[in-house]
Amino acid sequence: MIQLINVFKRYGEKTILDNVCYTFEKGSVYIINGKNGSGKSTLLNIIAGYIKPDSGTIIIDDEQSIGYVYQEDLLLTNLTVEENFYLKYLASKNINLNWYKCQKEEIFRILNLQKLKDKKVSFLSGGEKKRLQFAQLLLSQPHVFLLDEIFSALDEESENAVIRILEKISKDKIIIIVSHKELNFKIETISLKLEEGRLILNDKRSL
Repeated sequence: MIQLINVFKRYGEKTILDNVCYTFEKGSVYIINGKNGSGKSTLLNIIAGYIKPDSGTIIIDDEQSIGYVYQEDLLLTNLTVEENFYLKYLASKNINLNWYKCQKEEIFRILNLQKLKDKKVSFLSGGEKKRLQFAQLLLSQPHVFLLDEIFSALDEESENAVIRILEKISKDKIIIIVSHKELNFKIETISLKLEEGRLILNDKRSL
């Protein structure tokens, strides 16, 4: 569970988050939309601990690890897809080469990265970079998935592949997605909106 209690954030004269109170629970997929500049990325950064709120409290179980796919591509462009993926493994707690090889084979298969493994990141398309970032996230096996506009650059096939993976793992994860797109989940998702600094439940829930 992640609890936001009276979270307030301002940049200059602009209030980005205004007394936000919300509880994100395990086993749910949350989809947040809102206008550009409404504070969606700021909210994710606060949950991840990269930005401090001006006031308010964020309660997260210390044992919950957080994985984040940013809007920006935080990849080493002079290295290949496989080299970037391997570096994520080296930074993980699961230092077991057999485990890594098994995970890599399965993740590369479901995200269609096999043919790209020797390609340098600098030559990848936007959608290919997003797939690689998501692959790294799956390898790290976090309890909380923060996905900031991951679907913006994906084609339909890749989008559906990512959605099916999220559906499969959602029972024991907290998944928070920022997206402008309508997403074709087959499970129930919770639709939220950031508007005038407030995080509110959309009128509709998506199935």
